[in-house]
Amino acid sequence: MRYSSLIFSTSILVNLCAPLSFRWALSLKKWDIFYSNSYF
Repeated sequence: MRYSSLIFSTSILVNLCAPLSFRWALSLKKWDIFYSNSYF
């Protein structure tokens, strides 16, 4: 019972963090493109 609830809370955390990290990676990529365009 405790083990399954731990898995459940971990999956909820992953589902919450995945879109945030994906958006963060997208913004990081966007800034990377922006800086490379401004340098060259």
